[in-house]
Amino acid sequence: MDILLVRHGQAGKADPKTHPDDDLRPLTAKGRKLFKRAAKGLRSLGLKPGKILASPAERTWTTAELLADGLRLKGMRITKAPELHHAVSPAKALEKLSRMRLPASLAMVGHEPWLSEFLSLLIAGDTRAGIELDKGGACLVQADGLGRKKGRLIWLMTQDQLAALA
Repeated sequence: MDILLVRHGQAGKADPKTHPDDDLRPLTAKGRKLFKRAAKGLRSLGLKPGKILASPAERTWTTAELLADGLRLKGMRITKAPELHHAVSPAKALEKLSRMRLPASLAMVGHEPWLSEFLSLLIAGDTRAGIELDKGGACLVQADGLGRKKGRLIWLMTQDQLAALA
């Protein structure tokens, strides 16, 4: 199974006055522009996930839409996955997701530090691997299914590195 983990692009600053509900905080115009280029870079790697899951937060949802467009996945329905929300523990999410019927290639769009902890569970079995995804960055994990220590980190790139591939 190929698992593409993607951190949402640059969003506005967390501010309870502007966005009392942080889940409604959007990507900035610059964040949208930069991630569009990164998504084109991902396309150059030949990635074709069979499904895209995204945290229900606005900034991850928009990033997932830009990812689908950049990968030219016309008509792909993005699935809101509450399991990917930063308020859910990565361990609990992994447990729930491992029971789902998922395609052999999957993209997941989420938040930090959630994504790093989830990645760590996949490749090391605990949350202490110390790997962090930059905003708009991504990594590819190949795994024998979703579970602790079932994955191998194939590559990890920043948004700028992905954009350079475009």
